[in-house]
Amino acid sequence: MSSFKKNDDYYDDFSKIIEMIENRRANAYRKVNEELIELYWDIGRFVSEQIQNNNGEVKWLIV
Repeated sequence: MSSFKKNDDYYDDFSKIIEMIENRRANAYRKVNEELIELYWDIGRFVSEQIQNNNGEVKWLIV
């Protein structure tokens, strides 16, 4: 009996590694999207507060 793995075994191992990478990549995309959504929410809240605190006028907001 040989101590070397068959090609199918290597393929199975490599497939598992690829699956791990793809899963982590998908998780990373989700985390980045969560952070971007939170950023946009914070920007909206900041702009809204600036408008409320300045009687509806924010000079830097006028382009």
